[in-house]
Amino acid sequence: MGKHNLSGALITLHGVQVSQIDHNSFSDSAAIVVEHTVGEPKTNITNNKLINSAFPQVSELVSTGKHTANINNNKVQTR
Repeated sequence: MGKHNLSGALITLHGVQVSQIDHNSFSDSAAIVVEHTVGEPKTNITNNKLINSAFPQVSELVSTGKHTANINNNKVQTR
């Protein structure tokens, strides 16, 4: 990780309204971190292969309750 990557995440999405991470293969990686802020964001993290990698993390910074991201059909493998 570089000295400017304070979160230690593979990808950090903060306040984005529409994002799609689909059909990728991540190996030996840190988590994808999504921070929803306002509005009605549409985040899709689907159909990825996570090999010895952390599962995506999503948080709602303003609204209460469960996050609204669609995280489905991701295959998790360990070595």
